[in-house]
Amino acid sequence: MKLVLNIFFCLLAGLLVYAAPNTYDYGFCVLLLVLFLLNVIYYFVSKQTVSGNVANFDFFFIFSYGMTNFIYPVFYKPNNPNYAVFELPFNDNVISKSTAIAYLGFTFFVLGISNYRKLKIKRAKTNSKPLFKINSLFIKSIFLVAILSFIGYVATGGLTVIQKVYSGGDGGNLTEVGVYSYFNNVFVICANLLAIFVFLIKDKKTKITAFAFIIICGVIMLTTGSRTLILGLGLILIVSYGTFVRRITMPVMILFILIGSFFMTVIQTTRSQEFSTQSWITSASKNVEIESPFDIFNDLIINNRNLYVLVDFADRYQHTFFLSTISDITSPIPGLFRYVSESMNVPKELISGGDLPTFIEFGSNSDWGLGTNLVGETYVGYSYFGVCIILFLWGLAVRKSYEASGNSIYAFVVYFLLVPHAIFFPRSFYLYQPRTLVWSLLLVFILLKITNALYRKRMRAIKNEVI
Repeated sequence: MKLVLNIFFCLLAGLLVYAAPNTYDYGFCVLLLVLFLLNVIYYFVSKQTVSGNVANFDFFFIFSYGMTNFIYPVFYKPNNPNYAVFELPFNDNVISKSTAIAYLGFTFFVLGISNYRKLKIKRAKTNSKPLFKINSLFIKSIFLVAILSFIGYVATGGLTVIQKVYSGGDGGNLTEVGVYSYFNNVFVICANLLAIFVFLIKDKKTKITAFAFIIICGVIMLTTGSRTLILGLGLILIVSYGTFVRRITMPVMILFILIGSFFMTVIQTTRSQEFSTQSWITSASKNVEIESPFDIFNDLIINNRNLYVLVDFADRYQHTFFLSTISDITSPIPGLFRYVSESMNVPKELISGGDLPTFIEFGSNSDWGLGTNLVGETYVGYSYFGVCIILFLWGLAVRKSYEASGNSIYAFVVYFLLVPHAIFFPRSFYLYQPRTLVWSLLLVFILLKITNALYRKRMRAIKNEVI
């Protein structure tokens, strides 16, 4: 029955895309929002939840997806059409069609992430731990790599660059790649891994130390104006707590969302007064007064414009197909993208996923970015077919990694690394941070091999002493 209804939603979404008006239609957008909400309610009601626990990838992704694609055309366009970055020019005739495409993508995501048979997942109850084991040496080795990488990050000027970016000072550029960026990647990976494993640590002293380190990492990055790390760590800890300690119900989760969104909005509006040459638009997007309840979700809503820009670009010109994936595919190997981009006679923004909306509006070498939109990127790449297939595959990937996370440490790491991306994903490129995923799995593999060997050696030595 569930499969039949999900397929029905997919077919209905396809018909609505076909029937979408060629101009902005308020009633049509309201209909899409209502259908989206009905789809969401049905998904959560029919889903086999863990004792009512909603602390998972699904909840955060669906919330972010709704804010990123369905709020502006219904609640802002009629009365406040120039809200924040929407004062930049865009073709509002594509709003109805774009919103329909967003709903189409969501139905296929649900089709992929939904379970259609009763699964006997051994880690099915809150408080139960995965079947795989980790030793204390593994956790301590992550600590060591994290500390060394953070020292390297500071020593190579990374912290200074971030501070300059968010303070509006000269010399700060988030697109710049230096030695410090690699240290930062490793440091962030280790911080995330500690957050992933912290509730599995048996030794109380080690667990407290891990918590302290996670908090310190988050606060240090927060003082620079960067919210990404602390938000990611917070999401991992919330989901991990709900999975292994105590279930988190829907009302509590909604409260978390409201408090967290307000907190992030305050940081956003106070960390900087201007960003270089685009001070006028920055002022519009960073200093929005909270006049509507949705204003605290400004960071998500403003990315709806990118959906319209990308759909309009694809319809006016052409689809980019695999061209925009080059930067992400090459990202796990340091320096490879630079080599490839210099070898291709096309603007680097066309081969770098997520840069196209900024390129369309400001051209090359802009020191301020507009971000992007998941649905828009899949559409500009592969049209309707891409929206359906890519969103379905992402839903399937999340489900499969969760189902295997009770038995495999690598599936466990994959799922919990996807968790902090749940909020960012609807407003990002569809190949979101493959470098982080590849490097994390590689680091876990190496550290497990080394620490397990050392642990076995220690156990043999203890056994020989006893004999």
